[in-house]
Amino acid sequence: MHTGPHASRTPRQATPPEVVIAKESEVLTVLGLCHSFSHGIGRALPGLHLAQLSEDAQGSIREGLERVTAAVGWTEHVLETGQTDMDAALERLIAGERRRSASGRHSPGAGEGVPPLS
Repeated sequence: MHTGPHASRTPRQATPPEVVIAKESEVLTVLGLCHSFSHGIGRALPGLHLAQLSEDAQGSIREGLERVTAAVGWTEHVLETGQTDMDAALERLIAGERRRSASGRHSPGAGEGVPPLS
């Protein structure tokens, strides 16, 4: 019989390969999304004529950035806590549901038309 500090430990079970692959795939998916966004923004912004954009177009870009910022914040929360649930308001924001702007008009949601440039 073994005695000492390790005597009560049970042998560790090896993680099944399919679980390891699934976890690695999830990490690669998130890294791919991060890369796609940063690469796409890096390519798009230099050619964007911000001074020529209408207020509606600028507002739409800001709303998109709010969704991205919310998604990044949620990702940080998941990394810190391990909890992947989100509240209804965050879910609506990330989904880009339409909401009323300060002018009382509906601002575009995901998949809706882009406002004119000028």
